[in-house]
Parts: sequence; C-alpha cells; structure tokens
Amino acid sequence: MPNNTSTIMAHPTTETPRVNIDGLTIKVPLRVLCWGRSGDKGDVANIGLICRDKAYYPYVQAAVSSEAVRTYLPHILKGRVVRYDLPGFCALNFVATRALGGGGLSSLNTDRQGKCYAQQLLDYEIEVPRSMVSHAVSKL
Repeated sequence: MPNNTSTIMAHPTTETPRVNIDGLTIKVPLRVLCWGRSGDKGDVANIGLICRDKAYYPYVQAAVSSEAVRTYLPHILKGRVVRYDLPGFCALNFVATRALGGGGLSSLNTDRQGKCYAQQLLDYEIEVPRSMVSHAVSKL
C-alpha cells in the first residue's frame, strides 16, 4: 500500500530577520512576550519559546538567536545550540547538546531534565517598541 502522507522536515534557522524599531523603545524580559517550555532527551535539552501574540514574533525572532541563547546560559549549555523557527505557531525551538551533564540518572545537575531552562531564558531581555509593552502587559 503506498504511503501518501507528506513528510515535513525541520531545518535549522540560518538567518536572523531584522525588524525596524522606530520611536521609543524599552527592554523587556521575554516572559512578558512569551511562554516557555523545556525538557530533555538524554544529554540534549529542548527549549521552546511561544509568543503570546503574533505581533511579538518578529521581535523575538530577531533578538533571540542560537548564539544569544548559548551566551546567555553558558553555565548550563556546554555544546551546540541550534534554533528552529516555527512561524505557524509564532514559536522558536532551541536544541542544545551537552546541556544536561550526561542526562538522566548519570547527571549530577540539580535539574537533570532541563525543566527549568525555559524559565531561565524567559529572563532574557530584548528591545521592543515602547507602544508594544502596554499591549503585552495587558495580556498577562
């Protein structure tokens, strides 16, 4: 029997889009703009950011690169960090190797499954138009 289902392949993000921020800006933590979720597969951590509103997505996408995440969390992310964009969900997914001290029961890390990694990333601050902040805060 032939398989008529199509396979969707995810590809790492290679470009970071630019956004034009005119006027007054403010730095806000990602928790104002996004929800976060994280977990593990062995020694690989998965960190997801989901924008609370589609209007925030271009700003989050432009500001939160793989390198930014790796630089912000050097105490836990020891390997490679790859970002995958999920535009249909207005979300970003980061896959980080060598992030859990061996993973599972072999890890001496306090958080062996990386469940708090997204919460740590939600403290990362990005610059957005000041007009967006009142809109974002009203959605919390």
